[in-house]
Amino acid sequence: MITTISQHIGMKLGVAFAIPVAILTAVGWLGLSRMSQINDGINEILAHNWSKVQIVNQALSYSNSNNRITMQVFFLKDREEINTLLIRRAENSDKISALMKELEVRVDSDKEKDPFKEGNSDFVVGDDLGMRQSGDARS
Repeated sequence: MITTISQHIGMKLGVAFAIPVAILTAVGWLGLSRMSQINDGINEILAHNWSKVQIVNQALSYSNSNNRITMQVFFLKDREEINTLLIRRAENSDKISALMKELEVRVDSDKEKDPFKEGNSDFVVGDDLGMRQSGDARS
């Protein structure tokens, strides 16, 4: 009789232990499955948008270079050096324009297209008109 009661208690304990283990295993599997789906989504988004990020970083680099050149022009007295810097600045502006045109082709959503709409004053690729005016004043 003791062995039957022991077996009955052992079976209850085994079932009581197996159910939580099975639930934890199922929850863990669902969690890993969902994390895998999220990772796949992030990788897809990253692969799709990474080239746009690189284009913007290049344009930003050229823009920063133009800003440095603009500051240098105001401190220089040598007209030849100023002209060299203005030529490099114009080349950088051309590169920025080309990068922005390339980026404009790659945009997908309407929100991404907003900066490229005509009349948008928030997005301007600089020209060297201001530099010519300041350079002409030095002559």
